[in-house]
Amino acid sequence: MLLAVLAVLAPVSVKTVQVSLIESHTNLSVTAQEAAPNAFLVASLPIPYRSQAPLEIRAVTRPTNKVARLSILDESGDRLVRVEFAPLAAGEALELDLVTTLMSSSAPPDDGQNVRLATPADLPEEIRPYLGVQPGIESADERVRKIASEVSGKDLAHAADDVLRWLGKNISAGGGPQGALEVLERGSSACTGFANLGAAIFVAARIPARVLPCILVGVEQQEHYIVEVWTKELGWSKVETTLKRFPLDDSLHVILRQARPDSPRGPGHVPILHPRGTGVDAAFRYDEKRCFQGAKRLGAFDLDEKDEARIRETAKAGFDALTRKAAQGPSVELAPAGKLGTRLGSRARALLEMSQRKP
Repeated sequence: MLLAVLAVLAPVSVKTVQVSLIESHTNLSVTAQEAAPNAFLVASLPIPYRSQAPLEIRAVTRPTNKVARLSILDESGDRLVRVEFAPLAAGEALELDLVTTLMSSSAPPDDGQNVRLATPADLPEEIRPYLGVQPGIESADERVRKIASEVSGKDLAHAADDVLRWLGKNISAGGGPQGALEVLERGSSACTGFANLGAAIFVAARIPARVLPCILVGVEQQEHYIVEVWTKELGWSKVETTLKRFPLDDSLHVILRQARPDSPRGPGHVPILHPRGTGVDAAFRYDEKRCFQGAKRLGAFDLDEKDEARIRETAKAGFDALTRKAAQGPSVELAPAGKLGTRLGSRARALLEMSQRKP
């Protein structure tokens, strides 16, 4: 009897997960081409991805009250925000800031040790295209294949280390076209070229790889690019080819899209997606204080893993709902604190309240 009572009184072990609350921004200039009662634009924004969960989307305009509706457009695999404007006069100019607050795990990921590299028999059909030549990722070139022949096949950790060491030793920071071969011939690169050449070496080593467009957290910097590689055990794992880091926790980058083999590339093999409008002209906007993109960490939380999963799943459902029905007005909460608050612990409620606190 005493043992039964003690078992009831014993503290329950609660598993927690470390998460970061992050705010990202993309700043645009918008000009109405003519009197536009139904103008809209489409642009990239943070998506639900792994542990990354957008919690709120805001379209802030100057002048104010210029946004009528927000929705999500699923376009050839990319999930983009559609901003519908209130009626605009011919030539009317706006500043538009797309601000997303999101939750992302800052827990250390698997380090890749003893993670076996995939064999052809391991590859699902949807992964096979990432073992072929992709735009700007010229993995079939003999020079790239020679580098790849020195990449360890022991496990993912050793393979990633070999690729990052080679890039660090042989490629310096610089500009110019960013295709893998152009970077290899020049010996210098921006983040795009590090990602393209890194992915090419992985693919030549028979490791499926792709480029991820993202925003680097903690800096004001235009769209950044990293690599993901695939194994049967872990699925996709991130590799930071510019900063030479592996493994990476999810809170270091805000993911915008996946660069697929058929994704459009701009000049110099840069997989950037420019905003485009109907009834309006739209372009990235720089100012004296900050770049057109950036992301900052608002806070860190240790959440009950069930609370973290509940918030993430609710936010994803809210994001998906925007593909079916637009939200009225310039902002939308994807995991409203009022809806989830009574079901969550105090730290999870604090995270949601902070995420939905207006500046």
